[in-house]
Amino acid sequence: MRWGCFLQSHEVKPGETYAVQADCLLRGSSNPTLIVRWQTAESRWIHEPDDRTFVFKPGTGEWQRAFGVVKVPPDVGKLVILLNVTGPGDETNACWFDNLALYRLP
Repeated sequence: MRWGCFLQSHEVKPGETYAVQADCLLRGSSNPTLIVRWQTAESRWIHEPDDRTFVFKPGTGEWQRAFGVVKVPPDVGKLVILLNVTGPGDETNACWFDNLALYRLP
């Protein structure tokens, strides 16, 4: 696969703050990212300049972790997490995602 993405949507309220994280395991030269985007309550994309991209950094063993904190912009009804991977698209490249977590912060 040259480009792939898993999406997960969560209902949120403007002004709330969230921590998001995920782990990934790479083989070959895949390029994974964790992206947070925004939608209205009716599932229309909104506030594209406020999208946040978090890179995966080396962790224990071969697994890498991406972590970030976001604040929900006005007029938003959904926080959408995208686990994204790009690469050459041949059999020598692979990417596994695990331990996706979203926490509302006080």
